Amino acid sequence: MQPAIPGTRPSARHQLANIRVSKIRWVFPALVALGAASMFEGEWADGAGAAGVALGFGAAAVVFLRNARAIPSRRERTAWQLIGSGLGLGSMGVLATVGQSVVAPPVPAFSAIDLAFIISYMLVLTGVALLPQAGGGGLHRARLLVDGLIGAIALTSIFWVAFLFDMLSDLESTGGWERAVGSAYPILDVAALIAVATLFMRRSNMRFDARLMLLGVGIAIQSLADLSFLFTGLGNTFEESQPNFVLFIIPTFAYLSAAVMVPVRPRAREYADQQPQWWTSAIPYALVVALSVVLLISLETGGFDADSRVLSYSVLTVVGLVVIRQTAAIRENRNLVEQERRALVSSISHELRTPLTAVVGFLDLVRSEMTEEEEQAELLSIAYEQTRHVARIVSDLVALARDSVAGLQLHDSMVDVGELIDLTTHTIADGHDADTIISAEVDMDLRALVDRDRLQQIIDNLIGNAVRYGGDRRLVVARAEHDSLCIEVHDDGAGVPTKYQYLIWERFERGSHRLDAATPGSGIGLAIVKMIAQAYGGSAGYRRSERLGGACFSIELPGRVVGAAPTQLDRRASPVSG
Repeated sequence: MQPAIPGTRPSARHQLANIRVSKIRWVFPALVALGAASMFEGEWADGAGAAGVALGFGAAAVVFLRNARAIPSRRERTAWQLIGSGLGLGSMGVLATVGQSVVAPPVPAFSAIDLAFIISYMLVLTGVALLPQAGGGGLHRARLLVDGLIGAIALTSIFWVAFLFDMLSDLESTGGWERAVGSAYPILDVAALIAVATLFMRRSNMRFDARLMLLGVGIAIQSLADLSFLFTGLGNTFEESQPNFVLFIIPTFAYLSAAVMVPVRPRAREYADQQPQWWTSAIPYALVVALSVVLLISLETGGFDADSRVLSYSVLTVVGLVVIRQTAAIRENRNLVEQERRALVSSISHELRTPLTAVVGFLDLVRSEMTEEEEQAELLSIAYEQTRHVARIVSDLVALARDSVAGLQLHDSMVDVGELIDLTTHTIADGHDADTIISAEVDMDLRALVDRDRLQQIIDNLIGNAVRYGGDRRLVVARAEHDSLCIEVHDDGAGVPTKYQYLIWERFERGSHRLDAATPGSGIGLAIVKMIAQAYGGSAGYRRSERLGGACFSIELPGRVVGAAPTQLDRRASPVSG
């Protein structure tokens, strides 16, 4: 235990962890000593190895069961308790095997005692399955599970044909118990492979969880040790099989370390939700391709022999799983489409209702002939601006309906960027209160060869987004970087939570405001900005504003600048009349 620094007090979590380590610290050097002793030859070396395995599994079981009581979540507490119970049962199985070899030698390598190890496996794997998993609907979890199952079956089939198929002849010549146990271990190893894949592919809102990493490493190494013992043990006695006790002791270090860390839960973190990388989904199907290649080679070299039959059955099983996976994916996509449809109807109806209501109301006042000419002109001007707002929304919907950058029509002309930003900030500022500040910094004589309407659409959407979700101050920065046009919109609001920094660029996505009916928005503005930027071969991005401390949305359009020199404009919003 590290000495406490004067004037400080360790957290309760670290105190708990240090107490647990101090109580079982002696187990680690004991395991090292017993593992080293098992590397020699002789009965005493086998005894030392068996003692090391029993000690490691038993100590890990006790610490798992004890530390699991500190977990507030019932489901996670039960999961760790099942893992601890499985390891405890495995420790008792080792002791029973050693005891039988002392009392009534010789002991077969596989016997009824192995039921304890099989049940131990099942308890550990059940505990792994109960550990908290990532969010998402049932169809999403089912699809990920099928992906893992496809990869596991493909890898296991290749491994079986390459290394384990020769073991079948030995298995057929064994007795009932030995044959049953020998057949069960490869099945459990496949389940363990899926469990390890689940642990390492697990997506969580917690920081790096060393407990799961250590548990996965332990299960993987133990599966390798079991397969090694399966090769040497079939048809032999326990003494003749010469088990590799070092390979069995190594995972106990991982189990014991994970058990010590059970009460030290990782801190929560905000991670950025995004579409999974293509290679994460391609890995299982790369194994399927490898399985197909091995099958073709087997058919070419040996005809339809036993190896080819195993590979063929595996391919047929994988094909069936792919059909199931695609069925789940189709249903999941159908649900997503339905959600997007509902979001579209809800968002657009809310977005169009306000300006249309204003237009109808103002036109009714004009028709009533009870207003002066100046008032009528002002009302018509407001109605005109609201009509333009509706037209922009419809234009955005048309662009999104194309859902393709190639289908976006661009009519380039020479545009004075400063003048356009000046006009846009004035127009937006006129519709908000006096406390709302919109300022601009634009390079002098900044001109660009772009579609004026599309560039104004970008600026409207970015400033409108900052006005809607930011604080009271906004800063528009437009500059030339070599021949690229760069426009940034800063605000002093709360910024975008990390979780939504990728999602906000998707259609109908409003990030943390998705359920906020009080704040209007259709969730299509940033999607339009991104589409227009990509149509010019450019990009759109988000970062934390270094100018105002809130959000900073930016675009870069390469090869569009004609000329520029530095200057600064400042615009303050005017108060809303009425």
